[in-house]
Amino acid sequence: ATEDDKGVMYFANNLGVLMYDGQRWEIIRPIGNPETRAVVKGKDGKIYVGTSGDIGYVDADARGKMKFFSLKNKLPEKYQQFAEVWECNRLDDKIIFRTVNNLFIWDGKNMKVIDSYENLHVGNVVHNNIYVRIWNRGLTILKNDSFHIVPGGERFANERIYVMLAYDENRMLIGTRTQGLFIYDGKQFTPFKTEADPYIVNTSLYGGQVLPNGNFALNSF
Repeated sequence: ATEDDKGVMYFANNLGVLMYDGQRWEIIRPIGNPETRAVVKGKDGKIYVGTSGDIGYVDADARGKMKFFSLKNKLPEKYQQFAEVWECNRLDDKIIFRTVNNLFIWDGKNMKVIDSYENLHVGNVVHNNIYVRIWNRGLTILKNDSFHIVPGGERFANERIYVMLAYDENRMLIGTRTQGLFIYDGKQFTPFKTEADPYIVNTSLYGGQVLPNGNFALNSF
């Protein structure tokens, strides 16, 4: 879910992008009606969307009606066929779309493609860095268009990460599937024990958000 500059909410949904203005619901269907997996607001105010097989944004057309505009044709032709886009993240004025084997980075004019022969599991932008957990490798950071294992990151080669959030100005909160929470300071991962452990350790932790008051909301199912 994300919110635009006018306070309108947008939700990724199997039927498309759900838009809610506080009174009315509307559905915006991407081209071909694929399932929508991720939405994020860009610095330009547009709502960027990742679907099963397409990338683009939601904006008003010439008549003022909200619709989906595809950016897939901005990709080199050999990359234009792909499956799920699992995440959309923002880094300054750039939007990062993540598939299983690629990052598509849109700067408003051009699309950069970062390849990975190993499957990308989950990623996020934290402290202006792009972090990605890669299957059988661990937690990596993107530097000079390449994925590099962070110090100690190999411990997550076979442990799923589902939460990567800024804990404070320098540290990151990591949430895992079976091992609970960790605080990462750039050098080591320190277990972070909380009263919520019974609900998130060895359960189905699936995501989280930093709340406006500085607390963290974690969700599992």
